[in-house]
Amino acid sequence: MEPSNFVLMCPTCHKESPTINNEKIFWTWLDSVDDYFTSRLNTIRECIPSDLQNSDALPTAQDVIAMLNSYDVPLVGGKLSDSTLAGVLSECLEQATSNK
Repeated sequence: MEPSNFVLMCPTCHKESPTINNEKIFWTWLDSVDDYFTSRLNTIRECIPSDLQNSDALPTAQDVIAMLNSYDVPLVGGKLSDSTLAGVLSECLEQATSNK
């Protein structure tokens, strides 16, 4: 019998996925979770106050990269952690709104 739930997942989803021999439970769970990129985008959105989401006060990508470089942020496993990105975005937003 071949497995019916053989799916490549990121480490987070692998840890959080149901460990049960029930195909319906697995596929229902998988259909309910955000993909990796949606999850990252939501992390970014959570850092931006709602009144600034369509504002000229938002930092540019270059601003964020410059701040990351100023902190000499290390990559873990070749990736930037969500919490590091959230913290740096918060700092950029604080600077951008204080300069306006």
